[in-house]
Amino acid sequence: MDADGRQYVRQLYWAGDFTIRELACVFKVSRTSILRYLQEVGR
Repeated sequence: MDADGRQYVRQLYWAGDFTIRELACVFKVSRTSILRYLQEVGR
């Protein structure tokens, strides 16, 4: 997933609309990947 996609995932998660499990399902990636995207923000 590119940087724009990861940013979109973070926005959806922070908005409270989706759980990590739901995001993983929608974007067809693992929950671990979603967690990694959420942690990326500090970089």
